[in-house]
Amino acid sequence: MKTIHWSVTLSVSNDFFSSAELKSDNYLKTIAAIWQQHARLVHVETDIYISAVLTPSRNIFSEDQGCPAGGRNAVTLSGVFAGSVVHHEVYQRQIAALSDIIGRTAASIDAGPANLLFSELYSTRIEIEKDDSVPSL
Repeated sequence: MKTIHWSVTLSVSNDFFSSAELKSDNYLKTIAAIWQQHARLVHVETDIYISAVLTPSRNIFSEDQGCPAGGRNAVTLSGVFAGSVVHHEVYQRQIAALSDIIGRTAASIDAGPANLLFSELYSTRIEIEKDDSVPSL
């Protein structure tokens, strides 16, 4: 079974977060807590936990389309999941729940095959998948 790497970028705005939260990055903790809470509920129901890495980012698009100079505050969540239909449905459900909670109706989503390599220092699993285009360690 292939492993899928995914990422989703969502704008964050004053519709859900205060200006103070956006300036202090407290919104990152709020989004992480929302993700964990929903992931835990989904895990109880499906036995699948969708882990994520949360990174602050900026959505940048045309000022003619309403983008402020310098872009908008955003977050990018990324991670991996097993390439089964069930895992994909759980991932989509997780993204939809977060989007609904913070009031986002659009997201930039990317998903594709993953090449995962783990260091001996952190795991007994050295290599999960290998693509010949990726040099071996």
